[in-house]
Amino acid sequence: MPHYSSVSKRVITINDTFKMNNQGTTQNLAIDSMGLKVYDADP
Repeated sequence: MPHYSSVSKRVITINDTFKMNNQGTTQNLAIDSMGLKVYDADP
């Protein structure tokens, strides 16, 4: 299991990614220590 500091560093990257790619509505978003998954996103 990743340490808290590695997960915290990933959160900063995720926030930057969403600021740049905000073109549709995300229905379901799952974030865990292993990564990010988006389900039912509008194309």
